[in-house]
Amino acid sequence: MGRNQDTKTESTNIQQADRRCYKKSVLIGGGIFGLAVLVRILYLYESSSNPTFRIPIVDSFAYDTLARGLASGKGIGSGFFWQPFFYPFFLSWVYRLSGSSILCAKIIQALLGSVTCVLTFYLGKKIFDLRTGLLAGLITAVYGPLFFFEAELIAAGWAAFWSVLLILLFLNTASKQTFRSCFLLGICGALSTITRPTFGLFFFAGCLWLATNFFKRSTERSTPIKRLFYILAGFLLIAVPVASKSFSVTGRFSMLPYSGGINLYIGNNPNYAETVTIRPGSDWKQIANLPKQYGITSDARTEEAFFKQRFADFVLNQPVEFIKLLGYKTIQFINSREIPRNVDIYVFRKWSYLLRLLTWQVHGFGFPFGVLLPMALLGLVCQRRRLPVPVYLFLLLYSLSIILVFVSARYRVPVIPMLSILAAAGVNTLIRLIHMHSWRYLAVTGICGLGIVLLASLPGLFPEEKLNYEGELYYGVGCSLLEWDRIDEAINLYSKALDVNSKHAESHGCLAEALMLRGRAEEAISHNEKAVALKPTYAIAHNNLAVGYYQQGEIEKAIKHWKEALRLRPDWTDLHASIGKATRQKKHGEEVAEYIEMLRLNPKNPNAHYDLGTVFFRQRRIKDAIRHWTEAVRLRPGWPEALNNLAWILATSEKEEFRDPAEAVRLAERANKLTGSRKPGVLDTLSVAYASAGRFDKALKTAEKARELAAASGQKQLVADIEKHLELYKLGRPYRESE
Repeated sequence: MGRNQDTKTESTNIQQADRRCYKKSVLIGGGIFGLAVLVRILYLYESSSNPTFRIPIVDSFAYDTLARGLASGKGIGSGFFWQPFFYPFFLSWVYRLSGSSILCAKIIQALLGSVTCVLTFYLGKKIFDLRTGLLAGLITAVYGPLFFFEAELIAAGWAAFWSVLLILLFLNTASKQTFRSCFLLGICGALSTITRPTFGLFFFAGCLWLATNFFKRSTERSTPIKRLFYILAGFLLIAVPVASKSFSVTGRFSMLPYSGGINLYIGNNPNYAETVTIRPGSDWKQIANLPKQYGITSDARTEEAFFKQRFADFVLNQPVEFIKLLGYKTIQFINSREIPRNVDIYVFRKWSYLLRLLTWQVHGFGFPFGVLLPMALLGLVCQRRRLPVPVYLFLLLYSLSIILVFVSARYRVPVIPMLSILAAAGVNTLIRLIHMHSWRYLAVTGICGLGIVLLASLPGLFPEEKLNYEGELYYGVGCSLLEWDRIDEAINLYSKALDVNSKHAESHGCLAEALMLRGRAEEAISHNEKAVALKPTYAIAHNNLAVGYYQQGEIEKAIKHWKEALRLRPDWTDLHASIGKATRQKKHGEEVAEYIEMLRLNPKNPNAHYDLGTVFFRQRRIKDAIRHWTEAVRLRPGWPEALNNLAWILATSEKEEFRDPAEAVRLAERANKLTGSRKPGVLDTLSVAYASAGRFDKALKTAEKARELAAASGQKQLVADIEKHLELYKLGRPYRESE
């Protein structure tokens, strides 16, 4: 009896200890959450004065635009599958619920980041102990780059969240092996992959580890298979709808974005230093349009395959260079500084004392990663036997996935929570060595740590770090403002960008565009001239400079710059119309030569065919006019002007060999439908076509309606022409034009 009583007492004590431990964990978790929220809200308050806080730029601008479009009912377009799908979809729901509030989105992301800190605490506690988890949670709560990227309209905060949650789920599923945990793991694995595809390799490897674990611990063969089926079912629950929608929009049945090909190419080619520093704007468009230079213009799938093939060619044909590049990017990944991509975290320090305190660099050394990395490696080495397999898989495979593409600070963010746990373990190891007076081990540890700091800090500036990101920041905000027609504000920001970097061609070019909209033509020309001087391949600036010269009557200069823009962008159809407008002031022969040259550069340009047909019509070269107008209609079937002109010539030509009344009626009816039966000129053409086909009753009714509309709009000459046509119809005669 006494023994049973002792057993009950011991069981009760254990339960009470567990409850106390649970309460303690909850209190610590709540404290970490509160600190993390405080830090993030304070940062949001401080950084609200930075120009990008409510005016997103570059990738944030793209996500914001997609989200606003979906929230307003525009539907899911191809842009959702160019970048990973999850984040703009998430942002669209935030906008729907908050009235498109960027501040609300940032607050939600701050709360999500705080949850990540709590999950880091629980993961550290699960792997090691309460003290390690506490320290890891505190590190993530105040880690500058982490809360900086959580405040941006990008997926970095979500990626950090998934990294911790997935490892927790793998460990939980391995221990409990319930169907519910398997299903949840599959769902989160899919969500993480559509947030950042670099999670895919880790998730797949983790599932293989789980499968091995299931079969080892199960006596029945069917049970592990059922568990794996639940993981697959959870994954497919997310993956299949996303892939199906992608197929309906882009023709690709894939949950992964089609920017994967171009990103692989950017990070793996003989000119890596140039492609990895490619800037948003004309330079980016040039590389994105690379498939078109090889005649590949069909769809996203073939363009993605083009870039992947270029990547494969580099790996197979230059394997030594590829391996060297991987080593170089590995050094970037472990570097203590925060490598910029389109934004530089160090620029934003000027708007936040908190960020200034918690994120900085001195020469080659960067804080906090320069301290986190050596402490994490110490924890990894000293506690390697206590680390579960998913931790190793994540650190190795996620890091490898980033290094395989290209490295930047925001892509390194998801490893920070796990490194914080290892760093906390490293700190505890140091404390233990100090208590044990193990001075020899401490000395060896200090030397090794110093060596790691030097390795992570000694390399000079990488190509990405040599750019002027502050100037680009003002430039990006200016572009967003110009997109929203806030022209005067855009002019101010472009001017600020040039104050910081006077040699930024795009800032000159965009400032010129904004000035032109305000009627300040001379200033616009001056800035466009500077833009093309700084960057001769800047096609947009050449085009805008041509427009400015044309408006000032300097026709030859306008044509020169339009031709240069056309040489740089042969697919730019609007340029042909611009050149055509300018060359109409010349003789017909010279004008024809201009258009022939345009069509040589781009034979599938409907504008050039249309304008050349107009020239030939004025020269009464009817056969040539019909040929080019027919081609213009074929290339652009819904073009009312081209349809109308071709119908006119097929209905009115004096020579029977050129007439085709039935086709003229078909084309004219189509043009009339496209213009809503409200264009008197198009209705006149339709009446002429009916008369040519012998349908005089319809010709009379249509011509009368055309005359009424022309009179209402004050087109006196057209009214007079229509009345002449009416007289002919009343006599049963069609209208013919003499050759």
